[in-house]
Amino acid sequence: KKLDCKQLVAYYQKMIASPFDIYIVGDIQYEPMIRLIKQFFVKKTVNKKNYIPALPLSTSIVSPKIVHKNILQTRLAILYTTQKVFSDKESYALRILNDILGGGMQSKLFLEVREKKGLCYSISSTYNSSYGYLLIHTGIQAKNVKQVLQEVQKQLDAIKEGKFTQKEVQRSVDSFCRGIQSYKDDCFAYIDLHVRYASFHQPFDLEDILVQYQQVTKKQIMEVAQNIQYKTHAVLTKKGE
Repeated sequence: KKLDCKQLVAYYQKMIASPFDIYIVGDIQYEPMIRLIKQFFVKKTVNKKNYIPALPLSTSIVSPKIVHKNILQTRLAILYTTQKVFSDKESYALRILNDILGGGMQSKLFLEVREKKGLCYSISSTYNSSYGYLLIHTGIQAKNVKQVLQEVQKQLDAIKEGKFTQKEVQRSVDSFCRGIQSYKDDCFAYIDLHVRYASFHQPFDLEDILVQYQQVTKKQIMEVAQNIQYKTHAVLTKKGE
């Protein structure tokens, strides 16, 4: 609401003067395209930006936080550190681990905490490879906060102990591989993935990425799980609870 036309124009001028990358994907004639790029763009700016490498989040524990707002459903977020970021080969195993833990309706968190225990309305997990953290987010009743914290830790401990099947591993691997294959048919998604790899100075090859996922083993998942540590949690709940 505070934005006005003058601010938007100023931002636009700043944006077009910033360094940029050009991606061209498809059946093109390479040499004519290079000539056009040099003619219209190369004199304007050259992207010399130094990308900051991904750094894992500190493992130091932070005091839990409770925020009160006028809401109907309590939200609980639990943060864990993994010590593995995008540039680490182990990040592939962590993505599979995250999918098994809380990646969907077949995940351990969904089946055990929501379906079997009935402790939450929704629950899922996300692995952020930029900062190497695992985030569990769930919608619950305020009275269930402590029990949900315990059950989430219980499911994570189960993975650390190898209490998951090869079938679960393969299902997650197949899901990721289908997702990677779909990039071949979506130019914008392909470019977006390439930019992500380039940002972390990683070689980009879809076939190699597929191989990395296909080579993830149950043992590797258990190994990366050992480094996952609780950092903090936050509760968003209505006033008076």
